[in-house]
Amino acid sequence: MLTARKLPQLLCGRMLPIIRRFTIAWVLIVCSVTVFFTLIFFYHHHEWRTLRLTGISNDAQTSYSVANSVQSSDVDIHHAQSPHPAKILIVSAFYPLSKSKHSIEDYKAWLNRFLQTIESPVYFFTTPAMEGLIRGCRANHPIFINTTFERAFAVPPLRELEGEYEKLQAKDREGFRHSPELYSVWNAKPYFLDEAMKNVNSHDPFAQNAPSPPAYDYGFWVDAGSFRQEHFYQRWPDAQRVEEVFDEGSKLAGTPQDELIFFPICTIPERGWKRWRESDGPVDFDFSEGSFFGGSPKAISWYARTFYAQHDKYLANGIFVGKDQTVINAIMFLHSNKFISVWVGQPPYLLDLPSLSPPHSPSSSDAAMAPLRRPRVYPPLSRIFLPLLSVPRTYCGPEWYHYEFFLASPSERKLMLALWGNIRDSRMRGAWWGQRGWSMTNFPRTIWMAGGGGDESICPMKELMSVESLLKVQFGERWAPKRME
Repeated sequence: MLTARKLPQLLCGRMLPIIRRFTIAWVLIVCSVTVFFTLIFFYHHHEWRTLRLTGISNDAQTSYSVANSVQSSDVDIHHAQSPHPAKILIVSAFYPLSKSKHSIEDYKAWLNRFLQTIESPVYFFTTPAMEGLIRGCRANHPIFINTTFERAFAVPPLRELEGEYEKLQAKDREGFRHSPELYSVWNAKPYFLDEAMKNVNSHDPFAQNAPSPPAYDYGFWVDAGSFRQEHFYQRWPDAQRVEEVFDEGSKLAGTPQDELIFFPICTIPERGWKRWRESDGPVDFDFSEGSFFGGSPKAISWYARTFYAQHDKYLANGIFVGKDQTVINAIMFLHSNKFISVWVGQPPYLLDLPSLSPPHSPSSSDAAMAPLRRPRVYPPLSRIFLPLLSVPRTYCGPEWYHYEFFLASPSERKLMLALWGNIRDSRMRGAWWGQRGWSMTNFPRTIWMAGGGGDESICPMKELMSVESLLKVQFGERWAPKRME
């Protein structure tokens, strides 16, 4: 019989195991959450991983000065190795916007880093009012300034489209910070590059003895604000390096060199994009980088025609085309065999890239350049946790602009590695573990990604990739884009 004395004992006997289980569960939850956020803190507060080169630290200043003193001779020795280097033209433009997230002072600083240091011939589009500024930034290096167009809407492919672009803004998910004026500047890039190449190859404004025969082998679009940090690039893109990249790219893609376009990418598409159809509209995710692209005059003309044909096709169907990057993505899906690329974020925890292409001998100067390889795909959750556990030892500068390093000469890359290494080490010493006398090598080797030491361990050369192989690695070898009927 249950008495008043036995009731508390019975309840206590039954409740204690429940309370104990709940206590253990809560302790485990709290520990798991604590470990999770500790890993996030540990990962994201490694300043040497997320460096932003807003200048050169005091510890890096010495290497900057020493490197600067040997830079010219190193570069000259490298260029002497190629008796007939390819002729390369850089094309850019600057059209001030009435609504911009960057000030004119920002652009002046970036233009100076670009135009005062890069020695390759530059063909520049701008307004008559901006010509003096551009010429002043260029100093004594070769430049031709084209002031034919007062605004980007004046270029032939975009004439009479201002009204259409104003309607497009309502369809832009980032319309709060974009404008029709900005759309026009983005979408004018293929025309600017193609027009500049045609102009210089009909009459070279940089020739010492006019008239000169058409001789520019490659042209590259470069955003005017691309060089935002201190750098050692001068004879850039390096002619020998460009030839190596396009030769290697032709083997990877199975496409002639003069039909290839180089476009850096910033990430790879999720597998769901394999169901994309051309009729779905532009491919709206961060895949291609519109800041830099180029190839031979033949490839550039093909790309410009293809871009505006795709642009007009979508615009006629009322589809948003204000962001050039999404149209570029669609073209890369539809004509993937025409594109080669580099991706600084080739992470071991996501891709282990080995070959879909026949093996071949790597180029002599860059043995690290390898064909695309088949991926090792991890479960979705591991893509979140593995980066937290795999703390990089490397730093390649701002990821978006890695193509600058990729297309530089060996001597200029070496100077950049010295600069980045000193900045990384300086930030390491300033971090909390550095102040306690710890170093990266004190941690278990398994925590770290690829190690090694030596200058190249700071930023190992990334692999050149065929975009077609990359997409087939991600979507399956039988994947093919579904075109409009």
